[in-house]
Amino acid sequence: MFNKKVFNESLIIISFSIVIAIIYNALNPNGLGLLPQKSKIIADSLLFDESNLIDQAKSDTLINQPLSKIDTLKTVVKDSLPANKNIILSDESDAKSHGDFKIVSFEQMKRIVESDKFIIIDARQPEAYQTAHIPNSINIFAYEEEATLIPKILSLPKDKTIIVYCDGGSCDVSHHLAEILIHSFGFKRVFLYEGGWEEWSAKVRS
Repeated sequence: MFNKKVFNESLIIISFSIVIAIIYNALNPNGLGLLPQKSKIIADSLLFDESNLIDQAKSDTLINQPLSKIDTLKTVVKDSLPANKNIILSDESDAKSHGDFKIVSFEQMKRIVESDKFIIIDARQPEAYQTAHIPNSINIFAYEEEATLIPKILSLPKDKTIIVYCDGGSCDVSHHLAEILIHSFGFKRVFLYEGGWEEWSAKVRS
């Protein structure tokens, strides 16, 4: 005999279970993609093809400037940028376009660490970097004091591709540093390794 009450209760339980499953899948970084998404991973041809590298070394007026005061250094940076570009160096400047960044995969990172065409930047705090880091990476903490941060950025060569990473997962320090590099200092080829130290350290051990 059909029991309408039992049927309705079962329907509610099933619907609730489906909703929970969808939420769990969405929050799980290894979850299934239920909707088609445009890949943010940069193509190998664009990442490793030397013909796509942007050579700005000859026109770069920021590197090797004999400056002694940080205020003077800021002026040089601003004067070297296109009009209406403001330098972004404080905690108040949150990255607003995370989805716009192209990212590199773990497989691509394995090739990057072996190449001299890239600058790998660990955006984590110095203590974390000193404990362990991806091979051949340098440390530029995104929230360092300006007197330390600006000279480090100015020393970066403009003719190399920059890869920025942090802990991975919910860490957005790398996004913040990438914003600074692109919008405040005019770097063009800046990509993120979103898997970060968490993914790298786990996969290189396996």
